[in-house]
Amino acid sequence: MVTGALPWHTAAMLTVRAWFGLSLSLSLALASACGGSEDSPGAAAPSGGAGGSAAGAAGEAGAAGEAGAAGAAGMAGAAGAPAKATIADVQAALFTPTCATSLCHSAKQKAGGLSLATEADSCAALVGVKATETGPTSPSSCARGAGAKAGLLRVEPGSPERSFTYLKVTSPDKCVLIDGAEAGERMPKGKPAASAEAIAALARWITDGAVCP
Repeated sequence: MVTGALPWHTAAMLTVRAWFGLSLSLSLALASACGGSEDSPGAAAPSGGAGGSAAGAAGEAGAAGEAGAAGAAGMAGAAGAPAKATIADVQAALFTPTCATSLCHSAKQKAGGLSLATEADSCAALVGVKATETGPTSPSSCARGAGAKAGLLRVEPGSPERSFTYLKVTSPDKCVLIDGAEAGERMPKGKPAASAEAIAALARWITDGAVCP
């Protein structure tokens, strides 16, 4: 066994070895720490990917929900919209049963020169034709001429309130008033007023453009 103080060169060598060992330990520790910090983002990536997938799924679900809601609203709107009336509807509801009778606007009688016996007759006699008020009058009947004076058409496509036929059918009084002047009697003459269904069909047909075959 060696006792006493170590020679200076032996002490120096031991010191160098101790410093080198400490440096190596520190280097390994730093490398391990750096490696761990580099691995952390990689470990977080799957979490980020999962978040992105969830966000994408949520976005797709939201888009699908909006599309479904829009489609449902469109279907509801289409279901709630009334169907367009045709001349066939008006002919069946109003002209044939109420107007084209043997004493009025039948093909044979043609009261006032007007036949409403068929769809073709009604279209030809009404749509875009100027209103005329002819026929005999008596002291007990209504005066005539206001419709023609106002420049009305018998049926003005798109405008029931400017259509002489509509005004004649919907007048609340026996004598039709246009701009405060009389324009003959309410139609059908001498009969109860047209039904609400018939008037609605006439109004819709005119509003929708009074389309004829």
